[in-house]
Amino acid sequence: MNYVITGGAGNISKPLSLSLLQKGHQVTVIGRSKANLQELIDAGAKTAIGSVDDVDFLTQSFTGADAVYAMVPPNFGVADWKAYIGTVGENYARAIAASAVKQVVFLSSVGADLSDGCGPVTGLYRAEQALQKLKEVNIVYLRPPYFYNNLFANIGLIKNMGIMGSNFSSPAGKFPIVAPIDIAEVAASYLLNPNFQGHQVHYLSSDETSTDEIAAAIGKAIGKPDLKWVQFS
Repeated sequence: MNYVITGGAGNISKPLSLSLLQKGHQVTVIGRSKANLQELIDAGAKTAIGSVDDVDFLTQSFTGADAVYAMVPPNFGVADWKAYIGTVGENYARAIAASAVKQVVFLSSVGADLSDGCGPVTGLYRAEQALQKLKEVNIVYLRPPYFYNNLFANIGLIKNMGIMGSNFSSPAGKFPIVAPIDIAEVAASYLLNPNFQGHQVHYLSSDETSTDEIAAAIGKAIGKPDLKWVQFS
C-alpha cells in the first residue's frame, strides 16, 4: 500500500509512519523541514517538503496514494487560529478531490461537532465541514480529547508557583485524556484496513480521570504531595 502522512515527525505522525513502514508499506511523509524527518528517512520513508497552505503541492503529494492521514499542523504565527485551521481543511478537501484519493483519516478533536464556543477547535469544525462535501471519498474523523503532552505546559507553573492548572477543571471520571501513541494506533488500524465506507466519527481516549487526580499523581511523582490543580478565569 502507498500512504501519505501529513504532520512530519509529530507525536502522532511519527509513530504512525514507523508502524506502516515496519509492515512493509510505502510511506511519504509531508513536512516543512527535511532535517526534522531524518529518522523517518532512515526507516525508509519518502518525503514531500512543502506547506499545507499550497493546494498544488498537496495535490501532487496525494496523487497515487491509496490512503492519506491528514492533520492540521500548529502555526503560532497566525492571528486567527479558527480561520487558519478551517482554511487548511479546505485545502485538504480540494487536494483530495483533485488527486482522486478515496480513503482518508483526518485528525480532528472532541468538540468539532460544535460550530462555535469551543476555542480553536471551532476551526476543526470548519475543516470537517469542508471535508464532508467530498461525498465520493471515505473519511474517518478521529476526535480525541486533551493530550497528555499538553500537561508539559504546566512545568513552569509547578516550579515557580507550586501549582498546576488551566482555565478548566473536571471532576473524577469526567475528564478524558489521550496519549498520542494511542491515536497513532487507531489511525494505523484504519489505514491498514482501508475498507471503511462513507463518513465516520471515531471518539477515542486513553483514560478518564479528573484534574485533581492528575495533580495528585504528578505531585506524588515529583515529591510535591500537596500539588493542586487550580482553575483560572
